[in-house]
Parts: sequence; C-alpha cells; structure tokens
Amino acid sequence: MIADETKAILKMGLFSTKRDKSRHPKGGTKVPPISSEDLKALEADAEFNPTKLTVKELLTALEDWSVVVRSQAAEEPGKRDDDVVKQLLAMLQSPNGYARGITARIYPQLKEDDLKHLWGAIYHASKKPAPSGAMAADGVRLAGANLLAKHRTKEGLEIAREYVFGTPGYVWGTYGRYKSGMPNLKVYDQGLKEHFPEMESFIKRVEGYTKKPDGEGKRTRKTMAKVTVTYEEMQKTPLPTDLKSIRPYIDAFYKELATEFK
Repeated sequence: MIADETKAILKMGLFSTKRDKSRHPKGGTKVPPISSEDLKALEADAEFNPTKLTVKELLTALEDWSVVVRSQAAEEPGKRDDDVVKQLLAMLQSPNGYARGITARIYPQLKEDDLKHLWGAIYHASKKPAPSGAMAADGVRLAGANLLAKHRTKEGLEIAREYVFGTPGYVWGTYGRYKSGMPNLKVYDQGLKEHFPEMESFIKRVEGYTKKPDGEGKRTRKTMAKVTVTYEEMQKTPLPTDLKSIRPYIDAFYKELATEFK
C-alpha cells in the first residue's frame, strides 16, 4: 500500500513510471493529475514502488508538490481545490516531520474557506510533533502557532504557552522559536506573562552574539532589536478580549480521526 503522502504526490502528477521530465513542475508545465486508474496501476507495478523511495527522493518530490500547490493557489486565489485540501490533510498527519514542514510552506496561500477544513490538522501538527524527522519538527509547529496567532485564535495562545515558550531553554531550535515567535505571537501580549522570564533570559543570553563585529553580529543585532522592542510592548499590553475559538473544527478533526482508527 502506498503511503498517504506518496499518494498525494502521485495524484498531483509528479511521478510517472519513467519520471517524465516534461511533467515536472519546475519546468513550468501544468502538471496533469493522475487518474484513479493510473494510481491503481502504479500500486500494482512492482518496478515502481514509491514505498522504496529514499528520504531524499521523497523530500524532493514533496518540495516539487508544494511548488505546484502554491502556484495553483496564486493563479486562482479565490478558488478552493478540494483535492488539494484533502492532500494537505493527509500531509499534516504524516509521521515524517520533513513532510509536514514542507506542507507548512503553503500556509500563506490558504484562504479562510480552506482553513475551515484544515484548522484541526494544523492545530494537531502544531501540538504533536511528528514521530520521525525530529530535526525538522520545529518548522511546521512554529508555522502553525504563527498562523493561529495571525487569525487571533485562542488555540494559538495555547500552542504558544505549551510549545513556543514552554519548551525548556538551551534545546534545539530555541533561537528560531523566540526570534520568530515573539514578534508573530505578540497578539497575545500579557496573555504570555508567565513566560516573560524566559523571554528576558533569552534576550540576555543572545546579547553576546550582538557584540560580534562580523556579519553574524550585524544580523543578530537587527533581529534582537526587533525582539527586544516586541518584548517591551508585550509587557505593557493586556491580552485582547476579541480572540476567537476554532475548537469546533479541532473537535471535528479528532472525531473523524478516532472513527478512522476504530
């Protein structure tokens, strides 16, 4: 049986039995979808077994797939493609952290109507790390937290508290989480006051890098100047009272997930 994320690639037409380059999205050609009959034939084809693809090959294909989805979304920004939404749902539940991370690159293209179908999976991918590909786990989780905050959701505050600022310091990805998380999650302001000590500690810890005379020091100074101003503003600003909840979409997602595994 072909894994869900590989099926998604096949359905977007990124593979043929000979990997015909004329169908490759980076060539700028519209990629024709593979029919269900083609998909069944591929599943039965012993010479074309996508489950034996190397991780590098699979990730390359996923990257190409995300390019196709993003280009389609850009061309028709008001249109929702049900097939694409279904594929995104499958990808966000992938056990591979790299696959989830590539999917998160499409978040900026998603419209409100798309998100109604995806909020549950986005929340799940932000809250629960993928079992494999741990080195890439932060990308989709932070992207999800930032998206939840952008749409002023209560659940974004939950993810910010538990994951972005609740993860112990001095672990992998702390700098990336804080430098991106603090400006993007500022919408919650004093709602994050329990984590103000960690934020202050982070700022002090990175001060040493800002004093370096090289390019790294210059980049860090610019980043941390923004982070520091954000922190000062967060301390003075109350938690907004107009946050919305996406809990119904999350509950529906987990209900369907439970049904699938009965």
